[in-house]
Amino acid sequence: MNLLNFFRKIKDFHVYHYIIILILSLLGFFLTFEFWGETGNIIFKILLFFTLGYFLYKNYLQNDETEVIIDKNDSAPTQNKSESVTQFDSKSFDSINTDQIDLITLLKDSNLSLNSFLLSQFEILFNFFLPQNGYIFLPSSQKGVNLLYKKIKPNIEWKETDAIPNIIKLLENHEHDILIENNLTANSSIMPFYQDDYSPGSVLCMITKIIGDQKIYWVFDAPANGFFNEEELKLPAQVSFSTQYVILNLLKQQTYAKSLDKESAFLSLATQMNQADSLENLTSVFIDFLSRFFEAHKLTIAFIDQENVKTAKIYKTIGQTDSLKDGSMFNLEEGLCGKVIKNQKLYLLDDIEKDGYFIPRFSNSEKSNFGLRSFLAVPIVVNNDTIGMLSLENKSPGAFTKEHKTLLQDYIVFYNSAISRFKEIKKG
Repeated sequence: MNLLNFFRKIKDFHVYHYIIILILSLLGFFLTFEFWGETGNIIFKILLFFTLGYFLYKNYLQNDETEVIIDKNDSAPTQNKSESVTQFDSKSFDSINTDQIDLITLLKDSNLSLNSFLLSQFEILFNFFLPQNGYIFLPSSQKGVNLLYKKIKPNIEWKETDAIPNIIKLLENHEHDILIENNLTANSSIMPFYQDDYSPGSVLCMITKIIGDQKIYWVFDAPANGFFNEEELKLPAQVSFSTQYVILNLLKQQTYAKSLDKESAFLSLATQMNQADSLENLTSVFIDFLSRFFEAHKLTIAFIDQENVKTAKIYKTIGQTDSLKDGSMFNLEEGLCGKVIKNQKLYLLDDIEKDGYFIPRFSNSEKSNFGLRSFLAVPIVVNNDTIGMLSLENKSPGAFTKEHKTLLQDYIVFYNSAISRFKEIKKG
């Protein structure tokens, strides 16, 4: 124990120990008993010396134990902090809706600057490895890969191709997230981008798994064999983790933001509908609201005719002009719109004239859909009874998506609830 530690421990002694040590010191220095003689006093002082030593040793042990406890407590936050940097609970990201928000959507959002972040992480890896060339790939919807970014050294003849680099295929079947191929032969096909003037001798590929099928591939190559060191993978692993953590939190943030926008839209719609004083005004408010989310060339609302429940009457139709106007009747047994009511089912069709096959919208006697191709329709339900339908149509095939389907299902609930206040819908 050095002198500094000794004085630090002395400072922590209990007060009564100070008193005992002080008394023993005074007795040893100043007190002499003449009747004991010189030998008796020497023995007395030796006893006092050992007693003093005992108290010093006892207090040293006590303070030494206290120091160990403090050291353990001091080290605990450091350990937790380290774990928080390298680990996180992936279950907290289960609420992310990847059907609506994905990595591509984030990259296209200029306000997030995710592109700049990915390139900064790429530069960290590039400057760490100092390779010849480097790439960032993203999976494509056609089960291939898209090249997001490349950094090629000068004087290398590079060719563009849609082929998936074999190093990525190998990594997908690899048990780890980083794969190194350090002994490639000349003219290896593991990287399909080079002409005969360059052939990599070493390739490193790393995968950053985001969520679901969303991932990022980092690929680097060098002309020499044995270029990449398998013992220097801590930094790439940390870059991969940082990238995953940032993107997951951006996805989570965007999911919450989109959910908030949706709830705000619900509130706005409910407020406006509650203020409507007639079915016509209510329907106009709802149609105007839908126009913010759907691009349609035709919108139709129809209700069952109470005098003949096998038919329905068009209450409102807007957009492209065709043979059916407001007040027109159609048979529920014919056409798509009748099936929506009869089957009480939502329909989403990419193309109602696909491969030249004609599907009538209202009646079997129809000869044309007037160029309308995409069809999305939902039943109108009041008190669990289907009383009508709302349809949206577009001239472009595939104009409506599953997201549009979900939105229409959510929004029609508000219309269903609001129209129950008006009696005229019961009269057809």
